[in-house]
Parts: sequence; C-alpha cells; structure tokens
Amino acid sequence: MPETSDSANSSVEHQHGSANHVTIVIPSREDDWEPKPECCIYKVPIDLRNIKEEAYTPHIISIGPFHYGKKELMDMEKQKKRYIRIFSERKGKEKLVEMKSYIKSREQNIRNCYYEQPFYKSKSKSDWILRKLCNDHDKFVEMILYDVVFIIELFLRHHWEVVDFLLEKPRYKNTIKRDLQLLENQLPYFFLNKLYDLATKGFDTYKGSSYKDPPFLSVSCKFFRDDDFSGVCEPLSSKDVKHFTDLRRYFQMENHPTSKKQGKVEDLPCATKLDESGVRFRPIAEDGECLLNLKFKPGLVLVPFSKNELKIPRIKVNDWTEPLIRNVMALEQCHYPKDTHVCNYIAFMDSLINTEKDADLLIEKGIIVNCLGESKKVAEMFNDFCLHTSKSSSCYYDMAEDLKRHYKSRYYKAKATLKSVYFSNPWKGTGTVVGIIILLGTTVNTSFWLDTPSGKKCYMISPREFDIYAQSWFSILNSNTDFMHHLGIPDCRFFKELVTRVVGCPFEIGGKITTSLLSPTTTYIAYLVFTKNWIDNDPAEVTVGLAGSNNGQSRTVYIHQEQQDGDDGGFYQK
Repeated sequence: MPETSDSANSSVEHQHGSANHVTIVIPSREDDWEPKPECCIYKVPIDLRNIKEEAYTPHIISIGPFHYGKKELMDMEKQKKRYIRIFSERKGKEKLVEMKSYIKSREQNIRNCYYEQPFYKSKSKSDWILRKLCNDHDKFVEMILYDVVFIIELFLRHHWEVVDFLLEKPRYKNTIKRDLQLLENQLPYFFLNKLYDLATKGFDTYKGSSYKDPPFLSVSCKFFRDDDFSGVCEPLSSKDVKHFTDLRRYFQMENHPTSKKQGKVEDLPCATKLDESGVRFRPIAEDGECLLNLKFKPGLVLVPFSKNELKIPRIKVNDWTEPLIRNVMALEQCHYPKDTHVCNYIAFMDSLINTEKDADLLIEKGIIVNCLGESKKVAEMFNDFCLHTSKSSSCYYDMAEDLKRHYKSRYYKAKATLKSVYFSNPWKGTGTVVGIIILLGTTVNTSFWLDTPSGKKCYMISPREFDIYAQSWFSILNSNTDFMHHLGIPDCRFFKELVTRVVGCPFEIGGKITTSLLSPTTTYIAYLVFTKNWIDNDPAEVTVGLAGSNNGQSRTVYIHQEQQDGDDGGFYQK
C-alpha cells in the first residue's frame, strides 16, 4: 500500500488492478479541534447573536482577543496606555517585566480558556485581525498585559476612590461595567487573580504604606456589585469564578432555590390570568435576596379570605438589564447546559409576562421596577429572552404545577369572583358577609344538613341540586321592614343566583339553587351570600354534619368587619 503525505494532509491509495484506484485523504492534526477542559470563554452562538447583536458587543472597550483591534473601540486603547504609565510610575518598570514574563510562561493556558475554533476559517476583517493576533505570540502577550493592568488599576482606583474621569462620569463607568461583563470580552479569572497578587505584593497602596490592598475577589465584587445585589455575599473562593460574566451569574443565583422534583415548566398561565383566579403577587425587596428565589404559598381551601401568594424578588429593568441577562444566559447555554438556573428563571418570568397587561400588573405590584418607560418594552424584552435557548430541568416545576392546579380549580375561580364582586370595598355602608359554607358531597347518595340556631335545617339531597331553608343568623332590632331579592354574580359559572337579604327583621330564606356543573364525584364549595345594612360582632351557632347522623360539629362563628393587612381590602373571619 503506497502512502504519500504532506503538511496539509495524508493520502492513502489502494490499487486493485489497473481499473480501480481509490484515494483516501486523512486530515492533518492542524485540522483537529476540540475545546480544552479549561475552556470557559465563548463566542456567543450565532442564533442568539442574530436576535440582538448589540447586546453581546462591547461599546467602548475590548478585553481579550475576540474584539481586539476594532476601530470603534480604539479610543479606549489610549486609556489602557495611560494606565500602563500610571502603573509603571507606582510599581516600577520591573514589576511590568515580571508580569509580562508570567503571562508568556502561561500563554498556552490562557489560550486554552478561549473557544477559538470559529474564527480560524473566517474571512471577515475582524476575525482576520484576531487570527493574526493569535499567530503572533508577542502581540498576544502584550495585549493580555495591557488588559490586565487596565483592570487592576481600574478596580484599585475605584476601591480607594482615586479621582479619575473614567469613574467620575457615569456614562463611562456604567458602560465599562457593562462591557467587562460581556461573555466575549473576558480574561480568565484565575489568571487575573494571580497577576493582581503579583502587582500588589510588597508595594504601597494608593493610601500609603499603612494600608493594604484587599484581595482581588473583594475589589471585583465591589466594582460590579450594584444596587440590585448590594446584599449579596462574595463567593467563598476565587476558584468558584471563571470570569466576570460568571461572577454576574453568581450574584444572580446565590442561594438559588432547589427542588427534589424537577421537570420542564409548560403551559403556565400568565400573570393576569393568575391574578383573576385569586393569586396575589407580592415583591421580595430584602437586600441579598436571591433573584431566582420565587415562592408560592397556597391559601387554605376552606377559608374564604386566605391568600394564595406568589412572591417574586424585585428586579430593576433598565438599559443594562437586557445585555447582562442575555450574556449570562449565553454562558449557561455554552458552559452550564445542565444547570441553566438563570435561563429557567427567565423562562418562568416569560410565562408570566405574555402581554403589556401582564407587565403592567407586575410593575403595579412592585415586582418590576420599570426604568425603560413603556411597559410594552418590558414585555417584549422578556418574550425574546428565551428564543433559541434550551433549558435544563427546572426547580420551579412543582411551583408551576401548583399554580396550574390553582388556576384550573373551579373553587378558586368562584372564590375570586365572590371577593372581587362583594368584598372590593370593606367600608361600604352595606356590608357583605359570607354566611354559610357548604361542603358538597363526593358521592351521589350523600346528603348534608346544616343546623341554624332556630333548629331548622338546610338539606342538600344530591350534588346536582340543593334546597336552602335557613333562618337568619342575625337579629336586627327595631326593624319592621322585610325585603328580599335575588342577586346574580357576574361571570360566575357556579351558581345562577344567590338570595340576598338587603334590610329587615329576622327572616327565613326559601329557594333552590341548581347547576349542571356539580359532579357526583367531585368535592365543591358553595357560598350562601347575604347582605345587611350594618355589621357588628354577632355570634352564630353553626352545625354541619351528615344527614341522619349525630356526628355534626357545632361552633360559634363571629363575622365582623375588619381591614386586612394587605392593600386590596376585605374581611377577616373569626
């Protein structure tokens, strides 16, 4: 078998007589490529970049090789040179030589941290510059040195509050903070940490020899920690951080929630639908609260005014929110495909925010602090976040299932309707009271009775219909008027009408409520609602039990008017 090879490829030829000639080209090692184990800095996948390229592109400064040499970023190269000069004056030229030697000795380790394959075959001008840079070892080392010194000087000047126009002008400072957290604009954190130790060891600080520069992890967190993460603790070790995008992810998910049962969150009702079904949205505004730490607290089934609360940490939405979240999500897609915690949180919020009305609701509740202007922009931002992303099993799966069960529950819909129609204002002249709670049976042969203080009974013969014969619980003295009417509940599918007592002396109610929605195999809750023109602490002896048995339980019930602890009004029932 003859074999030929050159620097580009090897070919294997096999001869079967004079008629058949087969050539196999074996790729050379130069064509081999796979990311190294240290790889943690990526080019953003093209499908994500195409959605909003601006979110992944630095505005004023390039760090690392991916955006090096771009014309629109050249002004900040002058500031890097200024910082090199300041650093040399403070630390001495020998320190720069020591740092450059260390970079040169670790050059391959640094290169291994970058996902470099996409630009090798590219023909674009920017990638041609990048390819040339990566083939020029001296240029690569010099680029890394300038970037490292810029970051070290910037963080120390920020920590010691040194006068510097890059830090004093919000436009520069905020844009630099944004650019330094983009996924494609990174240096390996372990490497930055080591060079920081070399740069600060044995030298005076900006405050003099009696002070000591803090660890790099501390100055990093101080620079990037903003109002949203003011109470978040630092990572335990710099080994836990890959780079500044990863540090941002840490801030967002510190002490993130976990769940034994995880799965894909699908078909979650939006915020307005959940609100209409009785879910109450509340913000969590404590310092240091994990952004991902959503909590759902189901209310008590048989208590009319118990709260079903979905608590969501407050999130500020401004011009920098989208690029920072998008870059963390891109990092999870590339580096943490089995732990997409931030992506799962965003997907949950995306399910809640379908339209501008959903965004308005969460803004009104104080969960979203909108600094963008129109709430439509907030809705569009959340709706676009998850395009072309994949998610791992979500820790919000159980919560989503609970919310879906709540939304589909006929009882909770009836309860929400009653509250919105009859209890929207607790201080009306005529108070509305839930007088009787009837538990409808689970089998067709079961019937219930309810005793009133007069000894008369309310019977429910079957789950398909029931009769009400009940004497009023309340005595209204000095009243000689007797007036009753039937009141329908708007948008209520459970009861066609309810008997309502408006004013008068002790009375009896007689009537029948029939509904085709009652099922012989399902437990339902029904309310008898009546009103009176004043409310006081009127006790009522109520007994509920199985018809024909003596196992009924009696209790004294006080129903009175009292403000709830929330902002939506209502009553307490004692």
